[in-house]
Amino acid sequence: MTAQNSTKAQIEITETIVVLLIFLILLSLGLFYYYNYYFSSLEKQSLQLSETQATTLAASITSMPEFSCSYEQNCMDLSKLFAFKSVFERNKIYYSKKLENKYISLEFIYPKPTINQECINFLPCSFFNLNYPKQIKSQFTIDSPILIYSPYTKQYNLARLKITSYT
Repeated sequence: MTAQNSTKAQIEITETIVVLLIFLILLSLGLFYYYNYYFSSLEKQSLQLSETQATTLAASITSMPEFSCSYEQNCMDLSKLFAFKSVFERNKIYYSKKLENKYISLEFIYPKPTINQECINFLPCSFFNLNYPKQIKSQFTIDSPILIYSPYTKQYNLARLKITSYT
């Protein structure tokens, strides 16, 4: 009878171990799917936050003293845009934090530019890039119409402010 009792005990221990293994496998699968869901929701929240920041920047960039026209609201001064490139290089840390992961460009729409080149100096040009961040993972773009005042020609131009946000 002792041999039969020890065989029964071994079977019961084996059954207990199998039940525990199945429980641990189910638990690990549940945790795996929970963390996948959790991290995907974090990515969505990060994207929403970045989109909100880009929208806020698009709404407030014309009021920044680095870009704004002296006498008009919702306008950007072309001479200040040219000066901003050197200011950006001198104060890279400050502006990198302020414009974090944002690519800002202006594309002149009206009057239609005669040549297609970036604005580097005061020559005729068709677009202007303010900064060049590193692309990290995903991106989205916000477009907004904006007035650009040129003190050299004393004209207002219509441009598209394009803010591309990288997350």
